[in-house]
Amino acid sequence: MVLIERSNQINFTLNEIPEINFFKNILMVSPENFEIQYAINPFMRDSAGNLKKINKRKAKSQWSNLLQTFTNLNLSITKFKPEEKLPDIVFCANQFFPIPNEISINKENFLEGKMFAEERKAEVALLKNQFENLGYNFSQLSRKVTKFEGTGDGIWHPGKKLLWGGIGARTDIMAWQEISEKYDIDVIALNLKHETFYHLDTCLCILNQTTCLWNPDAFDKNGQELIRKIFDLPIEADKNEAESMMACNAFCPDGKNVIIQQGCLKTKSKLEQFGFNVIEVDTSEFIKAGGSVFCLKLFF
Repeated sequence: MVLIERSNQINFTLNEIPEINFFKNILMVSPENFEIQYAINPFMRDSAGNLKKINKRKAKSQWSNLLQTFTNLNLSITKFKPEEKLPDIVFCANQFFPIPNEISINKENFLEGKMFAEERKAEVALLKNQFENLGYNFSQLSRKVTKFEGTGDGIWHPGKKLLWGGIGARTDIMAWQEISEKYDIDVIALNLKHETFYHLDTCLCILNQTTCLWNPDAFDKNGQELIRKIFDLPIEADKNEAESMMACNAFCPDGKNVIIQQGCLKTKSKLEQFGFNVIEVDTSEFIKAGGSVFCLKLFF
C-alpha cells in the first residue's frame, strides 16, 4: 500500500477497499484545568493580541452537555481526569491514533502521538498511563517522525481500510509514510495550507463512506482533487462558519447524526438538505482555544 498525494495515484474504488469495523468508543478528558495559558494557534489571542479568558463554569457545562450528547447516541464513554495542570489535555483527539483490531500487529490499540507544542508533550504520557491501567496497548513511530498529532490529523475512512492524513504544522509526512508501510494501508495525504486550519479535523469531517463536510480553502489543489475524487458528495461548509465557528470540526459517529457547533446555520441547512440529522451543541469556550466537537473526544 502507498502514500497517495495526487488524484492520479488513486487506482481503486471504495468498493475495492477492505472493510474494517467502525469505532464505537469515545474518550473524553474532563476540563477542570482548562484555560488559555499560552498561544499555539490563531484562536487563542484576541484582536488586541492578548490571551483569551475562559469562563470555567460555562466550559464545564458545555463539556457535560457534549458528553450527554454522545451518551444519547449510545456511544460507550470513557472519562479520564487530568492528574496534572495541563490546560489543553481536554482536547484528547491529538495524543493518540487508534489502530483497528483487523490491522493491529502486536495487539496494539493505539499509536503514540508526538505533540508539536512543547507545552502539550506531557499529555501523551499522562493519558497513556490511564489507558494502560484499563488494559490498552501502545506502539510508537520511529524517531524520524518528530510531529504526529493523532486523530487531529489522521481520520479513518468510515468502515474502510483507508486513511486520510493531514500534513502541516502539526504532523510530518513521514508519519503517514511509516503508517502506510507498517499496516499495509493506503493513506491519502492532504497538505494543509491555511494557518487557521492547522489540523485536518478543522477542515474535513467525514460523514459517511461517500459524503464529507469540508472547507476547500484549507487545501492545496492536489488535496482538493483527492477529496473530490473519493467522495461522491463533498459538502462545502459556509466559509465564515468554518473560520469563526469551526463548522468542519463537527463529528458524525454513525453516518447520519452530525454534532456541530451551535449557530452554524448555513452549514446546518446544507447538511439537512442531504438528509443528515444535525445536533447543535455549544462549544464556544473551547473554540477560544482552537477546538470544538471533534477535538474534545477520541473515537476509538
